[in-house]
Amino acid sequence: MKRYIIGLIAVACIIWTSPPRAFSESDKAAQRPAIFGRVITAPTNSTDLYPYYSVNQDGDGLGEELPSSIMYFKKGSKEYSTSMTVTDLSLCKRPIETKICQSFVNTITEKPPRLGTDISDTRIGGAGSVTVYLTPIEAVAFDGVDIATAFIAINTQDPPLGEISLYIYARKGTNLIELRTPVKNCAGQLKPDESDVSFYQRCVSKHVIAEARSKAKELTKLFKLNK
Repeated sequence: MKRYIIGLIAVACIIWTSPPRAFSESDKAAQRPAIFGRVITAPTNSTDLYPYYSVNQDGDGLGEELPSSIMYFKKGSKEYSTSMTVTDLSLCKRPIETKICQSFVNTITEKPPRLGTDISDTRIGGAGSVTVYLTPIEAVAFDGVDIATAFIAINTQDPPLGEISLYIYARKGTNLIELRTPVKNCAGQLKPDESDVSFYQRCVSKHVIAEARSKAKELTKLFKLNK
């Protein structure tokens, strides 16, 4: 099995309140849609996780711009901010999906964005909020993928305040994988004439980075991949 040691983790902003539509754990029993035939990546932990199949069309609802995907959540939890989303490049067909998937891949393979960059259009999971990149973090191991990057981010509907989340973006063959979990809130008041970027910098403390690294170990353990 391959092990990819992530050299970078970034900080961004996004708020996830719920999946694209209301659902319950009974959805896990639903028949897997045929369009996910090329999505072969899945977590091994079927005891604590359940899948939700998000099939997006050309609607104008929240999250309809995202490529169809399989999302995994913790059983018995209403906290949807900890999740794993998997799609395949073959599902990135519409122009907006193609743009999102390419931006996702670019985030993994190219230099990290500058602190304060809006990276909302890189997400393959989550909707209804803005994601702002903050800072990279090194040396996170994610077994079973070809390449990956990890980062913490602020999820927000009211910049610059928001929730700092840890993200791991990865690629395995043609499968794209997004892991996410909250770290802490980025709260407080802007100082007179303070920019959003300066505020974000104040949120990226050594403690937050250490907490993100700890969360990364928990996240990659919870969503350990199949071979």
